[in-house]
Amino acid sequence: MKKYLNFKKFLSGVVCFFALTTTPLTFTSCRNDVSENNNSPSQSISATPVPDVPDATITKAPVSPNMTPQPTAIPVVPDDSVTIARQQIQNILPSERYDISLLSDTLIIDSIKYYTFLVTLKGEAIEPLIIVDQATYALKCISSNNVVSDISLHPLYHTSEDTPPEVTLTWDGSYTATESDGTTHYLTMTPVDDTHFSFTIYTYPSATQTELSGVAEISGNSASFVSESNLIILSFTWKEDSLNLTQHPYDVKPFFTGTYQAAAADTLPSIHIGVDAALQKLLELTPEQAGLSGALSDYYFYALDETEIVHDHLCYHIQAYLPEQQRLLYAAEFYISVDGSKIYRVEDASDGDIEIFSLYE
Repeated sequence: MKKYLNFKKFLSGVVCFFALTTTPLTFTSCRNDVSENNNSPSQSISATPVPDVPDATITKAPVSPNMTPQPTAIPVVPDDSVTIARQQIQNILPSERYDISLLSDTLIIDSIKYYTFLVTLKGEAIEPLIIVDQATYALKCISSNNVVSDISLHPLYHTSEDTPPEVTLTWDGSYTATESDGTTHYLTMTPVDDTHFSFTIYTYPSATQTELSGVAEISGNSASFVSESNLIILSFTWKEDSLNLTQHPYDVKPFFTGTYQAAAADTLPSIHIGVDAALQKLLELTPEQAGLSGALSDYYFYALDETEIVHDHLCYHIQAYLPEQQRLLYAAEFYISVDGSKIYRVEDASDGDIEIFSLYE
């Protein structure tokens, strides 16, 4: 821990020194603190010019009542200093969707004063914190254990000079990332439009369900996704030919953070159990569990061609019909996750919206 010089005391001492060694000089007293209300008699000595004191970093020095204050250069902090600092952070973020909040303006490291900012997305903090030099507006990261690092290590770091390979801008294809313990994550991406892509990411094989699906928003060579429950935030960023994925917060499972490399689609293991197997999962429910009035064997089921994302999971879409007087009457609608671990039933809500209830997971 560096010790800091009490400049006010130092400056008072310099004045005292010159008062004792330079004659003649006018002063009232040599103390660390001089009250402006001090009415004690002063001793007058004919004055000679006092050598200039170098510019100080303090804003006000104690002045004797019998001395005429001399102009002192005082650093002026612009009123919009915090705004400039916040804009510096905005410049390195992948989009303007993030909130930037000032936490402190009193942090001092090696005699340098910093602003401390927190970046959030829909109320979720994205660590580490960002500190901004109040003089130069240079950016750095600071971790929860007070380790300062380069701003480029922040998971949201992005610059306008970043130019990923053209193929990566399609946000398409299949990718894998392997952890040190051998666990492999698989990612597939499909463009939706110019600013969005859908994805499915999963770990296979896994003892617990780890599939996550959604639609991410693109901004340059980066993209972001917030889960429907707001529990998981994913940040995608291209670095040369690698796709860096960062998950927030860090203690929510599944955990998919890693560096992903392109892979052939036919090399990725499939987690799709197929429509027939999904329907069999549904038929294992009792009529009460499925919310149907009769035995499930009395119904006809129709599976739509396209899978859909429901509650952050890729699902088969199956409709149930009940035969009546040589007609098929619509009875119910279900979503079954492609790995068979979740079953949802669609219900009409009282306000006219559609609610989806989990039947089995």
